[in-house]
Amino acid sequence: MATMTRKHSLDDAFSRANTLRDRFGSLSRPSLECLDLTCRNLADADCESVRHVCTASLRALRLGGNKLTSDGVRTFTPSLRSAPNLRELWLGNNALGDDGVRTLAAELRHLPNLGELWLCGVGMGDGGAQALAEAAVAHPPQALVWLLLNNNTIGNEGARALAEALSSLPALEMLSLRCNAVGNAGAEALAARLQTAPSLAQFFVQGNRLSSRGVAFIASAVPTCPTLVELRLGGMDMGLEGAEAIARMLPLATALTTLGLSYADVGAEGAATIVAAVPRAKSLTQLDGVPLNEYLKELGLPRTHHLSSNQAILALLRAPEKAKRLSLITDGQTNAAPEEGPGTPPYTQSQNLFIL
Repeated sequence: MATMTRKHSLDDAFSRANTLRDRFGSLSRPSLECLDLTCRNLADADCESVRHVCTASLRALRLGGNKLTSDGVRTFTPSLRSAPNLRELWLGNNALGDDGVRTLAAELRHLPNLGELWLCGVGMGDGGAQALAEAAVAHPPQALVWLLLNNNTIGNEGARALAEALSSLPALEMLSLRCNAVGNAGAEALAARLQTAPSLAQFFVQGNRLSSRGVAFIASAVPTCPTLVELRLGGMDMGLEGAEAIARMLPLATALTTLGLSYADVGAEGAATIVAAVPRAKSLTQLDGVPLNEYLKELGLPRTHHLSSNQAILALLRAPEKAKRLSLITDGQTNAAPEEGPGTPPYTQSQNLFIL
């Protein structure tokens, strides 16, 4: 039975490979610009066929959400040398592991125009992150704009390596390390080098292992980054000390427009501390994760404006004569329904505003 199962698996693999080969053969390969095989159940055996479409015309190669491993990466990545104009490479949610990422990293120098690299959920740890960083330092990718490394197991050593590589990424606008294993030491290293990435606009580190100390490292670095407009620090137990560090940052971060704190444990006092600093944060237009439901009642905003009400609420917070009359409502509490009148939208206790 095991032999028959294996035979059927091989037959399926060869069938898929032949189907892909036939499909590619029917295309005019010099004109193919985007190959999107996201979530197509591709296995390593299919990577031989992928090699045939890596030509100078290819701009996007999307292979995310399949069943590729390091073996598949070894099969097709050498062909990337024939695709020097590739702009997007999506390999997320494949079981590449550190070995697969190392193999890929060795070929990145042949992709001078690569702008987006998606390696989310590929089983990458410190070894893979270090390989990417070393490749960037050895052959700086001048065009790389987005580097997404979410949902891996990158820890402090990997974060340190990436921090050292930031100065070799002149075009980098987004660095996303969401849901990894970076701790305070890694946060300290990243904070020390953030300003060396001259184009960095979005920095996501939510869902890591930072305490209030790690959050303070990041918060203290933000004012030194004149291009940083979005910072996400949610999903961590930062406590009152972390909230105080964020409150100190807000008046100094003159470019920051979006601060994400969703699922951050700051407590009622920490939330109040952050909200109290908002009037001095003149560039901030979106504050996620701090409960602001009481302001819905004050503003009389309809429930359909849950997301678009950010600017109005922040404007209200900056009006001292109004802010003095408002009290902070923390997570888990509800505000009583306001009295209904002409033009007043109906509210119930379940219609609180939480900007998450």
